[in-house]
Amino acid sequence: MSSSYSCSLPFTDRIATPIRHSPDYSNYQDRIPSKDTTAQWIYDPTSGREKFRIKIHIEGFDQNEVYTRVDGCKLFVYGERIENKSQGLSKRIIEKSYDLPPDVDTL
Repeated sequence: MSSSYSCSLPFTDRIATPIRHSPDYSNYQDRIPSKDTTAQWIYDPTSGREKFRIKIHIEGFDQNEVYTRVDGCKLFVYGERIENKSQGLSKRIIEKSYDLPPDVDTL
């Protein structure tokens, strides 16, 4: 994946962007095709609204090593893990971007 995209928000700033269900959605899972990603609408009992959820399988990374950002209709995910191994340091990076369905309101 190319890292040539640009955004005004750094990955170090975690942003919890609420995403609401728009009334004219179609099959959202087909729009985010990936073997390690699932997308679904869930009911949030706290707010009483449906929310859009994307789950990404990122085995080997701790939650505090992964950052997300929404920029327009795109979701960016970046993670970095550095481990000390007997042969030296090991660095793993995950970098993904997803086009969100047009029926998702990112507020």
